[in-house]
Amino acid sequence: MIRRDGFTLIELMIVVVIVGILLTIAVPNFVRMRSNSLDAQIKSNTHTVQLVAEDFAVRNDGAYSDLAADLMPLMPGGGMLENAYTNLRSEPQFAAAPAAAGEIGVRTVMGAFGVATGYVVEGMGKDGIVLSLTSGN
Repeated sequence: MIRRDGFTLIELMIVVVIVGILLTIAVPNFVRMRSNSLDAQIKSNTHTVQLVAEDFAVRNDGAYSDLAADLMPLMPGGGMLENAYTNLRSEPQFAAAPAAAGEIGVRTVMGAFGVATGYVVEGMGKDGIVLSLTSGN
């Protein structure tokens, strides 16, 4: 009587090939989904800063500001936003564009007579600006 213990070399090679095929499908999908989730977090943070800018304008007769002293008290969670790429919490970039991936920047748009008539809120992803929100002015 012949006992057959374990797997043959051919069986093992077939399993390795099947696992390799599955990995070539799964890994790119995982990378794409992770990138999409990071961009979604940046978009969420950008929208949060937009709501704060609008809230300030409503409370101040339509006057916009990009100063930390004006906007920070209105920010949820003490004004700290989580950077999607570093997982660190930091303030938005006030009166400036975002400088690095995961940062959010807010600037005012100046109208006639040096009065701020709107804002631009931008969120930066790995490959540049992911979302740019304006007041429509």
